[in-house]
Amino acid sequence: MGRNSTVELLSLSYCDIGADGAQGLFEILIFQNSKMLELNLQGNPLENEGIIPVFQGLAAAKTLQMVTIADCQFDDHEDVLEAMKFAMTSNQTLGKYDMGHNIISDEGVEEVCEILGEAKHV
Repeated sequence: MGRNSTVELLSLSYCDIGADGAQGLFEILIFQNSKMLELNLQGNPLENEGIIPVFQGLAAAKTLQMVTIADCQFDDHEDVLEAMKFAMTSNQTLGKYDMGHNIISDEGVEEVCEILGEAKHV
């Protein structure tokens, strides 16, 4: 598969990418020669199964500064929060996460706030 090292903004919003497409997103994110600054995945039904590999890829993304994962139908399950924490604390370049319109409980918000306490660049 060819890799594009010049794309700076990639919008895949509302493309009906589900959990089965998450591995492809992971591979895009970990591409070492990427120059991508912003990725928009809004409105894709990734759910928990798909958002976890996305978070794992975000942890390794070298140049990414902003990701939109709003309305991707994930919740605050322990595995999701663990993957979120890994991404936010591992990647010091990625400082903006748009995660609106997902299913985060009050307890989940408290856990996200704890993660943000460790990831001060976000």
